[in-house]
Parts: sequence; structure tokens; C-alpha cells
Amino acid sequence: MKKEITIVVVTYCSAQYVIDTLNGVYNQTYPFIHLIISDDQSLDDTVQVCQDWLDIHKKRFLTTQIIQTPKNLGAVGNCKQALTHITTELYIMTAGDDYLAPTHVEKCVEKYATMPDAGLVYTNAYLVLEKEGGRLLEEDISKFKEGYIFDDLLQLNFWPKSTGWMLRKDAVESVGGYNTDVWVGDYDLALRSEEHT
Repeated sequence: MKKEITIVVVTYCSAQYVIDTLNGVYNQTYPFIHLIISDDQSLDDTVQVCQDWLDIHKKRFLTTQIIQTPKNLGAVGNCKQALTHITTELYIMTAGDDYLAPTHVEKCVEKYATMPDAGLVYTNAYLVLEKEGGRLLEEDISKFKEGYIFDDLLQLNFWPKSTGWMLRKDAVESVGGYNTDVWVGDYDLALRSEEHT
């Protein structure tokens, strides 16, 4: 049987973009997905937009849930709380204004199958430049690394976009999870994860 994975969409005032994010999750070619939406006390109608979308689309997923932080915790705090709700070995955490290409999960799972001890796997990402009419910038995949990448990360020789990293939950927990004492939580998590692999 194929692995079940969880996709967590972390939101804060994401009503304007979250439907595109959720549609990207819905359109994944990989079938075995649990969906968690974790909202960080949005000031707009993000939660209602997500609930309305789930009412229509929830049958596509193994399970769905919307959780809310008890108070605004910031992006890293939202990720930290969401981690406690994940029950699968593997998960993807993405923001409510990001988009996963339809084969994203499938490619990550395939890569993970060849590297089962990896703490995280990633694929290509695009940066959407909103101020430039939504122009997409593709990441330079010639700089992608495989295996032990701590030194390259530390020296910023390359930086894989964290949108859509597939992470092994036990690997994240083994290094203390998301650190709310730092502003760039994904970079910190990648460094700590790689240092211990």
C-alpha cells in the first residue's frame, strides 16, 4: 500500500489566495492525502473561505480538519502547533498563498522511496512575483543537492524553496521541531535536520 501523507496549509489572512492553494492540493495526482488547514487567528474570512471549500471538496481526502491557534503565534508558531496534529510519517507544510504543482506530492513520495532516511525531500519551486503581474520565476535546479547538504545550506550555496518540502515527522521532532525563537523557521529547521542526518 502507498504511504499516506498529510498536507498542512498554514494560513493567516489568506482569504485572497487560499482557494488557489487548496485547489493545488486538491489536484494532486497522489491519492493518499490527509488535509489540515491551520489558521493563525486570521483577521479576514480565511477560515470561512476554507470551510466553504472543504464542504465541497473534502471527499477527495482521507481526512480533513481546520484548526486554529489559540492566539496569533506567527508563521513558525502556527507550523509548530500544526505539527502536533499530524498523524502520518510524512507531511508537507505549505502557506495559504503558495501553490503545489499537480505532481508535486507524487514526485516527493517517489524521491523519498529512494532515500528513506532523508529528513526532507524537495522538488522544483516557482516564485510568483505579484508586483510584476504574477510572473513566475523558476528555481535554478542545476544547484539542487542530494544527500548531506548541511555545509551547502550553512554557507547559503543553495537554498531549496521550503514551499512544499516533504518532511519526515520523526526527523523534525528529533531536532526539537519548529523553533519559535527564530524568524526564519524553515532555514533553521533545515540546518538542524541536516546537522543530525
